[in-house]
Amino acid sequence: MSRIAGFTLALMLLATVGSAQDWRGNGRLMGKVVDEQGKAVEGVIVRASLPALQHGVLAEAKTDKKGEWSIDDVAEGGWELVFEGDGYMPGKGNADVDETGRSTSLRTTLKKKFDPNAFIQDEGKKADALVAQKNYSAARVVYEGIIAKVPAVTAHMQQFIARTYYLEGNSAEAAAHLKTGLAMEPANVQMKFLLVNMLLETGAIDEASQIAGTIDEAKITDPTMYVNFGVALVKKQKSTDALQYLDKAVAKFPQSADPYYYRAVTLVDLVNAQKDPKDPERIAQVAKMKADLAKFLQLAPNAPEAESARKLLEQIDK
Repeated sequence: MSRIAGFTLALMLLATVGSAQDWRGNGRLMGKVVDEQGKAVEGVIVRASLPALQHGVLAEAKTDKKGEWSIDDVAEGGWELVFEGDGYMPGKGNADVDETGRSTSLRTTLKKKFDPNAFIQDEGKKADALVAQKNYSAARVVYEGIIAKVPAVTAHMQQFIARTYYLEGNSAEAAAHLKTGLAMEPANVQMKFLLVNMLLETGAIDEASQIAGTIDEAKITDPTMYVNFGVALVKKQKSTDALQYLDKAVAKFPQSADPYYYRAVTLVDLVNAQKDPKDPERIAQVAKMKADLAKFLQLAPNAPEAESARKLLEQIDK
């Protein structure tokens, strides 16, 4: 019994080995893999199977620098092919090997996998180039295209769209887009800063104050917002109110030059309003003005405002 059983097992093994080799023959599979621009794709794995045998993948190949691949010594029949390359969507194909062993060279186009970060980066560079060319409307089209493809960045893109309107001189439209973005991301501090400064430029001080009031002062890392409040209030002939912001700017950022300059300029109005040269308050304001101008020139001797600061100092000393 044992000898018969052993003989049967040997026959089964021979049958298995024989069927596993049924895919071998004198034929050849071949082709080329390209991307959507028609450029050759190197390193793509090509897996071939013969459905008639139901053995799964029977042979593999890899594309060379020219995107070409081949699998030799295959049997005739209809072959199914699967293409897999890093960064590309998988592709499929079919090739027939006839009795002569010939098969048509297969051209396969693989689509790149969508990488949202790479897409945003590439499109952002295009938009930046258009902004540099002052083609702001075209840049907006690119930003809107990013939003259409990656809706998750809609709020973030509002900042860039706002910039294009601002550069066109359309501050109202710029502010509207910042408000849209802020409504979607109410905790976005950077967008709040931008909107506050935009509103101050348009003279909407009250609205700017409301938004500024929601910003944690610990997150204010430069004096720009305080200085802009001061400048806006001076334009509204509210120099006393302006000093409150400029004093805060100097206190929080003592090594920044601009707050000293704009506080000195603001003090000019208050000093001129005091007609009595012996008034103690006026004397204190003049001293503060001189100290601010000196500090400004110390911190930024080559700034565009340096010359006017020097002239103002000369006038005070007279």
